[in-house]
Amino acid sequence: MGVKLRFIVLFLVSTMCLGQSTLYKKWDIFTLNGKKGIKNKSGAVVLPAKYDDVMFDYADTLPRVKLDDKIGVIDKFGKELTPIKYTLTYWYTDNLLLVKADGKWGYLDRKGIEVIPLIYEKASMFSEKLADVKLDGKCGFIDTKGKIIIDLQYDGVSPFREGIASVRNDWKYAYINLQGKEITPFKYDQGFFCVDGMIKVKIDNKFGFINKNGEEVVPVKYDDANGFEEGLAVVSLNKKFGFVDKKGNEVVPLIYDRTYPFSSGLAPVQIDKKYGFVDKTGKVVIPIKYASAAGFINGKAMVGLNGNYFFIDQKGNCLDNDCK
Repeated sequence: MGVKLRFIVLFLVSTMCLGQSTLYKKWDIFTLNGKKGIKNKSGAVVLPAKYDDVMFDYADTLPRVKLDDKIGVIDKFGKELTPIKYTLTYWYTDNLLLVKADGKWGYLDRKGIEVIPLIYEKASMFSEKLADVKLDGKCGFIDTKGKIIIDLQYDGVSPFREGIASVRNDWKYAYINLQGKEITPFKYDQGFFCVDGMIKVKIDNKFGFINKNGEEVVPVKYDDANGFEEGLAVVSLNKKFGFVDKKGNEVVPLIYDRTYPFSSGLAPVQIDKKYGFVDKTGKVVIPIKYASAAGFINGKAMVGLNGNYFFIDQKGNCLDNDCK
């Protein structure tokens, strides 16, 4: 089977599986006279067809119903747990559902009770047991009980990732930990998430990295930088690309026209419109000769050569019949 045909088959199978996975295993949505309801697999009506829409896209979320552009929550028996009054609902994090009504945000528990009142101008889903909220123009963080853990004192904040969040005042960014301690001053031009223990930072259109203690470990001198993957990050300077490690060493020299993140210990690189692969020492282990190349997945990477597309292994050996 040719590569293109294989991808079409994989796409169709993936789409079918995705569509099936978005329904509760015991329920089906049905339509009657233009309205929607729910039946069980035996055909018995669980929820009468009286709603404009019925939604249960996530397995851990109670179903939602929509009527006249308002949303309510129902339980697994089809009973309405809340009034149909919300304009937006998201999905559960830490057993709390983020909802919006009348321009204000709050949270419901799994019984549909508003356990954190709808008082906030903005709010997010919980991340690492905290949610960022905004009230009277200032942002901070609450816990799952609604208690303010980090004072609402910032112009803007991001959700926590790996115990670190960016915060903003007067269009300068700093970083805080879960205790609310500012690990850096407000000196950065943009806020980024912590990834693999490292935080990308930006000053005067230059990029570098700090660690979770706020220490600069990769100098803020690069024209661009991507997050760390497998311990290395793509950086560029003067339109040339390479990789740095978490100590700031340029382990793959900045000599390439493009580089792409490591996967399975190898990274695609491009020079003079040709692609190959380097290892984490910067050694070219698969020759730079291909017209295109994608990263390795499960020990295989797709490459293009002379108009053909095929898979190679991590030693560059062809795994298909049309490797010419």
